[in-house]
Amino acid sequence: GRLDEALSSYRRALELRPDYTEALNNLGTVELELGRPTEAIHAYRQAVGADPGFADAHYNLGIALQEAGEFQDAIGCYEKTLECDPAHAGAQINIGYALKEMGKLDDAVAAYKRAIDMAPDYDKVHANLGDVYLEQGDAGAAVALADGFLENHPGNISVLAFKAIALEELGDKDGVRELYDFDRLIRPRKLAAPDGFADMDDFNRALSDHVLNHPSLVYAPQSHATRFGRHSGELLVEPKGPVAALEQAITAAVEGYRQDAPPDPDHPWLAWRPEATGLNVWGVAMDSQGHQLAHIHPSAWLSGVYYPKVPDVIGDDDPGRAGWIEFGRAPDDFHATKEPDVRLFKPEEGLMILFPSYFYHRTIPFEAGDLRISIAFDVLARE
Repeated sequence: GRLDEALSSYRRALELRPDYTEALNNLGTVELELGRPTEAIHAYRQAVGADPGFADAHYNLGIALQEAGEFQDAIGCYEKTLECDPAHAGAQINIGYALKEMGKLDDAVAAYKRAIDMAPDYDKVHANLGDVYLEQGDAGAAVALADGFLENHPGNISVLAFKAIALEELGDKDGVRELYDFDRLIRPRKLAAPDGFADMDDFNRALSDHVLNHPSLVYAPQSHATRFGRHSGELLVEPKGPVAALEQAITAAVEGYRQDAPPDPDHPWLAWRPEATGLNVWGVAMDSQGHQLAHIHPSAWLSGVYYPKVPDVIGDDDPGRAGWIEFGRAPDDFHATKEPDVRLFKPEEGLMILFPSYFYHRTIPFEAGDLRISIAFDVLARE
C-alpha cells in the first residue's frame, strides 16, 4: 500500500534497465491506482512496445483505456491479450464488459458466455452476465443464472450479493428479505476499553493516531471504494501498536457472532461457514464530502467496521443521515431500477458493526471540518 515508494522503486529499476517490461507494467498499475490514467497508458504502451508478446501488459492497457471510456480500443487490447494467452479469461470478461458499455447487449452476452466456458468457476463473470440480463429486462434469467452458480458454489459472496439485486428486480421481496435479513445478520456492539488504556477516549485516540501516521496511508486509491479520503494498507503488521488490542476485540466479536448466528441449512449464507479463518484490517480517514461507494468484500466471509473517531456533525437529527453507513443498496453500475429496503446505522466512537461480506454497504457523504476515521476488517476463510 505504500504507492509513492513503489513508484520510486519502479522508476529506479527503469533507470537501471529502460526496457524492463515487468517494471513498466507495474509502474503503469501504480499510476492507475494513483488516479493518473494518462501516465498509466504511457507506461503500458512502452511495455507492449518492448515486448509485444507480454499478455498482462496488453490486458492492463485495455483496463486503462476502458477506465478512460475508450471501449473499442480496449477491446483491441483484450483481443491482443488473448492472442498472447488464449486462456486469459479476464480479457474475455472485459470484452463482454466493454460491449455492454457500448450498448451491444447481445454481443456482450455471447462474450460473457465464452468467458464462462473458459472459467466456469469465476463468480464475477456470472454477476456481469446477470446484469446484462437485467438491462435486457429479464430478471428471471438473472436469478436462474445466480441459482445455477450457487448450487455448485454455495455461499459465494459475489453471486449472493448479485442474487439480492436480481430478486429485487424480479419483485421477490421475500427472497430479498431472506438474503438481507438485517435484524438477524447485522450485529452492532459497543467495545469496552482494553487493558493498558485509561478509557475508550484514550484507546480511540491511539487508534486514530496509528491510522493517520501509518506508512501505507494514501489518498483515495482507485481500486477501493473510498472517495475524498485516505486508505491504509494492512494494519496487522508490526508495529501494531493499539491495533493489537483491537485485533483481540475483533477476534472475540467474531466468535460471539458465530455463536449468536449458528449454522442454518435453510439460509444460503448461514448454511456454510469456514472453520478456520484469517483476518485483514485496514483504516479509512475521510475528509469533508468523504464517502464510500456501495461495495461488498468478495474475498471474505464476514466483515466489520470499528469507529475510533466520528465528527460531531454526524448525528441523529440529520434527515439525510450524512456520514451514516447504509446496507442493502446496489452500486450504480448495476441495472437496479427499484428502490430497495435499506438499513442505516449511525457511526459512534467505540461502535463495532459486523455483517455478512455479501451485504452491499456504503457511507453517505458528509460535510465536516473534522475527520471521520474507521477501521474495517475482513474475516477470511483459511484452508
